[in-house]
Amino acid sequence: MMQHNDLKQPLFDQVSRALHLPLPRTYKRVETLHYFIEYGQEEGHIPILLDLAKLDFNILQRVHLKELKAISEWWKDLYKYIGLTYIRDRAVESYIWSHTMLFGEGLALTRMICAKIIILLVIIDDTYDAHATIEESRKLNEAIQRWDESAIPRVPEYLKKFYIKLLNNFKEIEDQFQKLSHYYLQEVEWLHQNHKPSF
Repeated sequence: MMQHNDLKQPLFDQVSRALHLPLPRTYKRVETLHYFIEYGQEEGHIPILLDLAKLDFNILQRVHLKELKAISEWWKDLYKYIGLTYIRDRAVESYIWSHTMLFGEGLALTRMICAKIIILLVIIDDTYDAHATIEESRKLNEAIQRWDESAIPRVPEYLKKFYIKLLNNFKEIEDQFQKLSHYYLQEVEWLHQNHKPSF
């Protein structure tokens, strides 16, 4: 295959890693950690630039840790409230999935919404796959298809709290999108009026 002496460091490490796991399939934040080491080995690297990149990485990592704490607390409250003991705890895994897709600092709201949706889907999947009877599954599906509070009486008793939380969470997401839409409209109106808001 490839001889070590054919390539210089850090290119040899990069090629070896890419042969093991192609770059489009890598988790970008982990790949960044490798790149820090490799960039430091390159001739002519700029140490201050490397230090700033590491600082930026660590600052963003703190943002992600705060989000993970928030999603974990949300999950604990949800789990305690709905009382469905058969569901899997996939809060951290769900956050990591959303984090893998959307790791940028400006995507915090999107990451949190995505993680919550994944968690809610896991609960629905666990309910259908592992616990509910066929009749209970049909009733839950009917309520979800109606997607309003008037369907609560149709839901099996032990799923009512979950259904209410499901509706509430999507209402919160709806509210966030309405706020974002309002902010975008404000931005366009300012642009149209040549208004420059103060810093």
